[in-house]
Amino acid sequence: MGLRKASWISPFGGIAFGLALVYAAGFLFSARLGQRIVAAIDGLSNAARRVGRGDFSVRLPVRERDQLGNLASSFNEMTRDLEILREKEKRNAVLESDIALAHEVQEYLYPRTRPDLPGISVWGGTTPARVLSGDLYDFLSFKDGKVGLLCADVSGKGLSAALMMSHLQAMAHDRLLPADEADRQPEPAAFVDGLNQGLRGRFGNSRYATMFYGELDSRSKVLRYINAGHCAPILISETGEVKTLSGGDLPVGLFPHIMYQELQLDLSKGGTVIVYTDGVTDALNSEGEEFGEARLIGCCNSLPEGTEAQTIGRLLFEKIALWTAGVEQFDDTTVLVLSVDRLQSQVSGIPGRDGHSGSVIAESHQDRSFASRT
Repeated sequence: MGLRKASWISPFGGIAFGLALVYAAGFLFSARLGQRIVAAIDGLSNAARRVGRGDFSVRLPVRERDQLGNLASSFNEMTRDLEILREKEKRNAVLESDIALAHEVQEYLYPRTRPDLPGISVWGGTTPARVLSGDLYDFLSFKDGKVGLLCADVSGKGLSAALMMSHLQAMAHDRLLPADEADRQPEPAAFVDGLNQGLRGRFGNSRYATMFYGELDSRSKVLRYINAGHCAPILISETGEVKTLSGGDLPVGLFPHIMYQELQLDLSKGGTVIVYTDGVTDALNSEGEEFGEARLIGCCNSLPEGTEAQTIGRLLFEKIALWTAGVEQFDDTTVLVLSVDRLQSQVSGIPGRDGHSGSVIAESHQDRSFASRT
């Protein structure tokens, strides 16, 4: 019995000792793992608090390539992406601030006042598709009772088009409003030709601008104008008839030698000329349908008789705003209106070169495909 007892106790003691070693090893491993988990959670908690305070530069140490190490690596990738995103947001904020300031400056490029001439009213307005506009309208008062009307649509969109538009306006003022009063004001055709030469290649070989420029003599009520690839203006005659003024030349800034042809329109009996950019006719509604030239002419037909330029322009903008309600537009919208009161005492207009009054005196038959899209 003693031998049997001894033989039983010896293996049992070995097994018990082995189990004790296993349990001790398990306890040590569990304690170490617990410490790692607690340390990882504490590290994540502290790092999360720093991220919450806006410190995206925090990174966790990755000591081992296990699940906890993968968790730390994922956290580091997240904070790195957040840091990059914040830097982008800072740059975007600076850019948005600069664009907002540029928009404010651009507002001052448009005329602040309108020419005050008896029996003549002018009005202009623009709505940019983005923050900055590539459309230009301007009024220029000259000596001898003349007023210049400028409407242009620069190719491209956004900031580049706005810079090109401001350069075009600066060139126009430099040529039309010389500092020395003894300098002779250029004829409309020569003026547009000078702009074409000055703009060509200035912003690249593929950049151009469609433009309408006209000069109205307040005494004779004759409008001399150049249509450089622009949309055909709309004439509302003294009798209320609405028609487009055909004819025109190529845009400015594309080709070196273009003979721009001056057109004339007698408004001595009264009438209204509406100049617009293709953003008006290309305006889209919620169904993707364009406003179109026919609808614009229909709006002109519905205008009350004797309406002044400001009222006409605002009514047209209201029609366009209703048409485009809730739809983001891809092109700038600009309208310029010239209205001459009907003079009851004047029996006939001043004859033009062809002996007719109230009509376009000269036309050019060059390609007008540039006016369809700018």
